[in-house]
Amino acid sequence: MLIDTVCQFDYAIINRCRYHASSRSRNISGSLVRVQVDPTGKTWDGELQEIFGFSQDRLGSFIRGKVCWFQRCKQPIPASWHVIALHKTEFWERDLFTKPGEGPGPYIELSSIKSHVARMAAKQGLDAWVTIPLSSH
Repeated sequence: MLIDTVCQFDYAIINRCRYHASSRSRNISGSLVRVQVDPTGKTWDGELQEIFGFSQDRLGSFIRGKVCWFQRCKQPIPASWHVIALHKTEFWERDLFTKPGEGPGPYIELSSIKSHVARMAAKQGLDAWVTIPLSSH
């Protein structure tokens, strides 16, 4: 038997910030996250859908998250958005998420979460989501 116990959590606290699992919350704003996805510091934004812990007799206990990743924007970014792009802003295809194999894997170590992000729908020549980090660890 591989997994002895699995538990789901409503939220996790990482570096004094509370991150909610969207599957267990009515409001996804506390579930929108920026995550470091590789050792070089590359980040990706998405929705933290689940937080779960599991234990195995021989290996110990682990807590992980499942993220639905936003799809990077393929549209050209109009010049009117270039100023805001300097502030760690990212652009994403509106209402589209990555398919398996297109972006990072869905399961993360919670310590790789860098911050919450605010998300808004872009206007003025761009049909996309814009995200900006709310804090940084």
